[in-house]
Amino acid sequence: MNIVYTLICPQCKLEYKEKPGTYRCTKCGIQLEYRYNLEDVDFYNVLDNMGSIWRYRKLLPKINNTISLNEGFTPTYPIKRLKNSLRIMAKEVYVKDDSRNPTGSFRDRAASIVSSRAVDWGYEVVICASNGNMGASLAAYVAKAGLTCYVYAPMYVDIGKLAQIIMYGGIIEQVGETIDEAILKAMRGEGSGWYQGTPELNPISIEAQKTIAYELIEQVGVPDWIICPTGSGSIIYSIWKGFSEAYEMRLIERKPRLIAVQAEGCSPIVTAFLKSSEIVKAKNPQTIASGICIANPLYGNRALEALKDSRGIAVSVSDEDILRSQKNLSKLEGLFVEPAAASTIAALEKLSGQEVFEKDETILCFISGSGLKTIDLIGAYERGWGKFNIYASTKVKILNVLSMRNMHGYEIWKRIGRIIKIQAIYQHLNELEKLGLIRSQIVGRRKVYSLTDKGENLLKAIEEIKLLVTI
Repeated sequence: MNIVYTLICPQCKLEYKEKPGTYRCTKCGIQLEYRYNLEDVDFYNVLDNMGSIWRYRKLLPKINNTISLNEGFTPTYPIKRLKNSLRIMAKEVYVKDDSRNPTGSFRDRAASIVSSRAVDWGYEVVICASNGNMGASLAAYVAKAGLTCYVYAPMYVDIGKLAQIIMYGGIIEQVGETIDEAILKAMRGEGSGWYQGTPELNPISIEAQKTIAYELIEQVGVPDWIICPTGSGSIIYSIWKGFSEAYEMRLIERKPRLIAVQAEGCSPIVTAFLKSSEIVKAKNPQTIASGICIANPLYGNRALEALKDSRGIAVSVSDEDILRSQKNLSKLEGLFVEPAAASTIAALEKLSGQEVFEKDETILCFISGSGLKTIDLIGAYERGWGKFNIYASTKVKILNVLSMRNMHGYEIWKRIGRIIKIQAIYQHLNELEKLGLIRSQIVGRRKVYSLTDKGENLLKAIEEIKLLVTI
């Protein structure tokens, strides 16, 4: 059965032919959207017999070549010990654990379909702006397809995610301090004949991510509430789109209420929701949850529409709450997740304290990625820090480089891989010197840096922590 679909601008309703390079409305400048004729579709009659997102192939845009690592159909299960510990007054609390995907995050869904479409249309290079997860996912799937992957990454990316991109053969270029700047660079790259893999720019990513809703319906039915980590707004909108399509197929009789959670240090969607205003780009965005640190959310308006249509809620949580929730989930449920994912647990606790949930309701927290991608955060716990400094990982890199021998700033920058601006290196060097971890002296015309005894002792302490983690 071939389901008829169109590519349409959700604002002006102008329809577009699906072809290479068509991602945004030429009139409105916003992302296009896939719409399907689902009125006479029987959901279970169009499913393929497989345990991945490709089970829903007929409910996706037409794709001929399949690049897959068995992504999707991740487990959904109750978290009873955490529910009891937090005294959540609800019938059941579930997690949908997308950290079980091949590269450890929900972005594998989009990467599979994006790379498949790139092969279909004969592209040799796929570009992507990413603050970590999509870069890692796309690098893996593009490697599987035998193509080349360029990743535009902001200054600060979790070390584990960078390691994945590098090991999968992705080519990284550092662009700006935030993901928003990297997205602009990726948009310009479309003119180079490269396929657009940035999920905020290519509407086919939404189609991949809506499979989360299909899976939930098959696994646990329709929860009363779904809590979503929210950065660009694409996750919450994708899930809403999936449930809306299921409702159109008469597969379900009701849709869930949605909760968008953002970090207090970067919450443009939450602010707009609470003020009933337009979205304003966040100033000086900063949070430990790098996966949801997006100042200018391109799917923000559609996320707000999903919240309104579902009679949903938007809430922000602190970095301290996120870290505590990350640790609680690990200790009580054996589930180690990245901070962006832990934000859903922090929101669960916060809203439960406000008596938002009823005793007979079911709640689902969407887990977007694995904590193994953010292993550099462990020091935050071992040292008992109230708030983890997102600059710490770069500083540790600098200390490790200087442990080899004395160097000047430019040489240090080259040694750590040129993944951030050289000006940022000098800022880190000044801060390390103020902390007494390094010293500097003028040699010839250059300032040369070296480790102090205090700096050496800190590196030894970090190595001891690493050793403890591996035991």
